[in-house]
Amino acid sequence: MLCLLQLESCTLLSGLGGNKTLSPKDLPSTRIFWNLSSVPQNSESYRNQPGHLRYLVIQTLPNREKVWNGEVDLWETKEEFQGALPKGMYFPKLSFKASIYTGSTRLEQGDAENPKTVSFLPQSVSSWSWEGDSMNHGIAAYSPKYLTVSDWGIVFDFLPEGIAWVAREYRSLGKDFTLSWENIRNRRSSLSTDYTHPLGLSFPYADYDYRNQIFRYLPFTQDGLPVWIFKEEGDVRWAWGILPEDLLASKNILNRKRTDKEELLSTHFYDANANNPFTARADLRNYPIILLKDYDNARK
Repeated sequence: MLCLLQLESCTLLSGLGGNKTLSPKDLPSTRIFWNLSSVPQNSESYRNQPGHLRYLVIQTLPNREKVWNGEVDLWETKEEFQGALPKGMYFPKLSFKASIYTGSTRLEQGDAENPKTVSFLPQSVSSWSWEGDSMNHGIAAYSPKYLTVSDWGIVFDFLPEGIAWVAREYRSLGKDFTLSWENIRNRRSSLSTDYTHPLGLSFPYADYDYRNQIFRYLPFTQDGLPVWIFKEEGDVRWAWGILPEDLLASKNILNRKRTDKEELLSTHFYDANANNPFTARADLRNYPIILLKDYDNARK
């Protein structure tokens, strides 16, 4: 069943500023699994840096479940590539794309305390797509697009040691026709993919790379909002908030989304990639895109 969240009981933060901080005990039934990969080293055009975030937020309560499936990509061109462009040709230095999928969720195996298999039917997606030469010039004002999704299903498997992966993905092509990909775990570290034809034939399918769909548990044990810092520009950092808005303090987020005035709020964060808690003044108007200033490694 789809979790109809009651914000006063299910939110992770009742306040994003002041002395109130985040703690896992506030919402023990919520788990984060993530995968952060880099642009390939052999890319002739783009810098080799962490640029591809895939994550899964799952909430399991008695008789109700909810999944948020997120994808964030940042591509940054090399200086050599920019310098080799023909005169008069423009190619953006930065390309940013992100999506958050939500939909109906069902616990197939296990229980709320120990989910083993969860099926997810995406029904809507919020998406961001931006290109430019500087994050400071445009991304903060970019609003997401909202689209409906149908005829698509994903099955996630979970291991006790804190690993989750896409076990199966299928897409409906109409009456009695379904494309299906099934992943078989190899040596507990990689996946091989079998494709099932609508007529029932099954054979290895290697063109679709599911390695970035192996997620590892993110233990946000330190007080702070878990984020991925994806870009630094001078004294400003840009971060992606991993927790969905539904699990945050609605008043603080929504009030800032209704104003055009930049309002920086001193907030505790947790840098998921660096495993580092920090404090910064944050502009939350465009959450999950967060602008950070006055970054301080020493937690106040």
